[in-house]
Amino acid sequence: MCSIKDFIIFNVARFDRMRRRPLLDILTFMIKRSKQVVVHLRDRLHMVFHDIVLSDSQFFHKVALERPELSRVRNEVDKVDLEQAKIEIMTYMKNRDVPRFHFNRGERQKLMKILESRFPESRRRTIELAEEILTHRFYFLGKNVHFDGKINWHSSLTNDKRWPFSFSPNIDYFSAHRIGDIKLAWELNRTQHFTILGKAYWYTGDERYAKEFANQLLSWIRENPYKLGINWMEGIEIALRMFSWIWSYYFFLDSECFDKRVHFEFLKCVYMHAKFIMDHLSDKWQINNNHLISEAAGLALIGIIFPEFKEAERWRKRGMDILESELDIQILPDGVDWEQSTGYHKFVTDLYLQTVNLAMRNGVQVSKAFLSKLSQMIEFLNYITKTDGRIPVVGDGDDARVVRIDETDYDDARSTLRIGSIIFNRQDLLSVKSEEAFWLLGEESLAEGSEPVSAGNKIFRDGGYVVFRGKDRYLLFVVGPQSSKYLHASHKHLDMLSLILDAYGTCFLVDPGTYTYFGDFKWRKYFKGTKAHNTIVVDHKDPVDIEEAFELSRVPFARIINYATENKTDWVEARHDGYFPVSHVRVIIFVKQEYWVIIDLLEGSGEHRYDLYFHFNHGLEIRINEKDQSILATGLTGSVKINPLVTSGLRGEILRGEISSRYGTKVEAPILRYSKRGSSQIFVTLLYPYKNGSIGERLARSIKVSQINVFGKRKKRYKDSEVIGIKIDFGAYVDYIIHSHEEKCISLGIVKQAGKIMHFRKEREKDLRAL
Repeated sequence: MCSIKDFIIFNVARFDRMRRRPLLDILTFMIKRSKQVVVHLRDRLHMVFHDIVLSDSQFFHKVALERPELSRVRNEVDKVDLEQAKIEIMTYMKNRDVPRFHFNRGERQKLMKILESRFPESRRRTIELAEEILTHRFYFLGKNVHFDGKINWHSSLTNDKRWPFSFSPNIDYFSAHRIGDIKLAWELNRTQHFTILGKAYWYTGDERYAKEFANQLLSWIRENPYKLGINWMEGIEIALRMFSWIWSYYFFLDSECFDKRVHFEFLKCVYMHAKFIMDHLSDKWQINNNHLISEAAGLALIGIIFPEFKEAERWRKRGMDILESELDIQILPDGVDWEQSTGYHKFVTDLYLQTVNLAMRNGVQVSKAFLSKLSQMIEFLNYITKTDGRIPVVGDGDDARVVRIDETDYDDARSTLRIGSIIFNRQDLLSVKSEEAFWLLGEESLAEGSEPVSAGNKIFRDGGYVVFRGKDRYLLFVVGPQSSKYLHASHKHLDMLSLILDAYGTCFLVDPGTYTYFGDFKWRKYFKGTKAHNTIVVDHKDPVDIEEAFELSRVPFARIINYATENKTDWVEARHDGYFPVSHVRVIIFVKQEYWVIIDLLEGSGEHRYDLYFHFNHGLEIRINEKDQSILATGLTGSVKINPLVTSGLRGEILRGEISSRYGTKVEAPILRYSKRGSSQIFVTLLYPYKNGSIGERLARSIKVSQINVFGKRKKRYKDSEVIGIKIDFGAYVDYIIHSHEEKCISLGIVKQAGKIMHFRKEREKDLRAL
C-alpha cells in the first residue's frame, strides 16, 4: 500500500493541476467528485479486510436468470450446483444467435477467404506479429518490449521499476515523483494485441494462439484484482480494454482453449469492468473530454453484447445517453472536437462509429440528431485528410485507436472515412477499401469507392481551422476554437496561427508532434510550445507558461477576423494577443491551384525579437540561398520554394530540430527561422510547391519577391503599417498582391479596388512552354 507521504505528494500535485481551472469548473469538479470520494472510501474500507472480488455465487446474482433462455442455468443455480450452472451458461453463450457483433463468427471460413483474396498481406503480417506475441515481444509507443517469461502487467517499461501494487486512486502517476511514463504500461494493459492473436487463430486454426490468449487473459485477471494497481485507475483504460477483450471473445469463443474456466473468469471480469466504469465516470467538469466518450462507448458495448446481465440495459442506456449528450457539448457546431487535437478527433469518431454500427445491428435506436452530428465529425475529418489518406498532426497525439484490427497507422483516416461513407451513404467522402471497414461492415465495404477527398477550400469557423486545397496541394491553417469556453482543452498546444503544408505526396511543413506526456518534462514542454510550430515567437518565449503536462497558466485566445473566397484567390485573416502588448495578425492568401502568400503583422510597443519558424519534415533536402534568403526543400516527387520578402534586418538560418511523428519516438529534422528586431514588424513569405521536373520547377528558379508602393486617394502613398504591396516575379508573368489592414481604396497604376485583398496578374509570355 502507498505511504502517507506518497498520498500527500500525489494529492498536492492533483490540486496544483486543478487550481489553473476556472472557478466554476473547480466548483463543478468538487461537487461531482464527492460521489467518487464516497465510492473510494467504501472500496478502501472493504480492502482493509480482503480484496474486492466477485465470487461465483455472486456472479449468478448479477445475471438476469429470469430470462426464458437462461432457464437451464437458473435450474442449476436453484439446486446450488454452480459447476453445472457454469457449464449451462457457457453452452448458452456459445450457441446464442443474438446479439449480433460486427462480424458473424459463423461465417469464419468465408470471411477469411475474402480477406486472403482482397488483403493478401494481412495473413503474413498477422502471423508474423502473432509469433512475436507468443514470445512476449511487443512494439508500441516507440518502444520494443520483451518479457523473458511471464508478462509483468505492472512494469514501468521505461526502467527496472514496477508501478505500486496499491489502492489505485492513490497511485501517483503525474507528479514529479512518478516512476516513469505510465502511458507505456497502460498501452500494454489495453491488450490490443489480443486481436492479432485472434486473427492469426482464424487464419490458421492453430490452438497455440488461443492458448496464449487464454493464458494472458487469466494472468491479467489474477494479477489485477479490482482497484489494486495502475490498471484500475482511468475509465478510458478499462473501456478500451473491453473493446479488445470483446473483439477477441468472438475470435476465440469456439476454441477448445477457451474452456469453462477461462470463459467464466472472462465474464466475471467483464462485469467488474462495467461496474468500475459506472462508478467512476469522468463527468466531473463542465466540459469533459475523450475519456468520458470512451467510457460511454465501453458501457454501451458491454450493455449491447451481454444483455444477460441484470444491469445491461442500464449500462447500454447510460452509455448511449452520454454519447448523445456529449456530441452537443464536446463537438462544436461545425463538427470539430473541442480538444484541438486531430488525433483525438479521429479516435473519438472511431468510438462513435463502432458504437453506432453495433447499435444499428442490434435494433438500438439512434436519433437523427446523433447521426447528423456524427456525419459532421466525419466531414471535418474528410476535409483535413491529406492526399495520402493521413490526417495532419495538430495538438496532442498518443497513437490511440479503438481496436487493433489491422496494421494501418493511427493517423491513417481512410478506414474511418470508408466506414462513414457506407453508414451515411455519402459519396463525397474519401472511400477506399480497408480491412477494418471489412470487419465492421462485411462485403458491402469492398464495393468500389471514390478516390479523391473533397476538393476546394473550407472554413471550420467554430473549431478554428481553415483548409486550402488545390490539385496536389494542401495547407491547413490552425487558429483555435472561436469561443473562450473551449480554451482549456488539455491536449491543445500553443500552436496559434500555425500551418501545415503538404504537396505532391510529401508533407513539407509539419507540426512536430507530441513525443511524450509523462516522460522528460523538457521534451513535453518543447513539443507543446510555440517554438515547435510554424508561427511567430516573440522574445524567444512562449506566450504563457507551460508548468504541467496537461495544463497552462492561462490560455491565449486566437480568433478568425475575416475569410473570403473569390474567383482566383481565397484568403483568411486571424489574430492572437497572447504576447500582449504585441499582437500577431496572420493573413494567408491562396492563389488557387498555385501558391500561398503568408503575411505576418506584429504590432506593439517597445523593441522585440521576432522569430518566424518553419518546421520541415525529416528526409527532405534543404538548401538556402544566402542572396535572397530563399529556401528550397526537395522531396522524392515534389519540392517547395520558400521566398521571403527581404527587408531591413531580416536574417534566415537553418537550425537542427526534432519532430515526433509517433508517440515515444523523435528524429532530427531541419527548422527554418527568419528573424527580425524592432517594434512593429512585417514578414511576407511565399510558399510555392511544385512537382519535380514540371514547369513549376522552372518557374521556381526565377521567383523574385519585392515590395511595391501602394497609393490611395490623391495619390498619397500608404505606410506599410496601413497597406503592404507585394510583387512576385515568375519570369513568364508577374503577380501583384495587395493587403490592406483596413478596407481601403487601393490604387496601383490604372488598377483600383476597394477591399482588403487585391490580386492581379500581368502576363509577359502567353505560352509558358517557352520557358
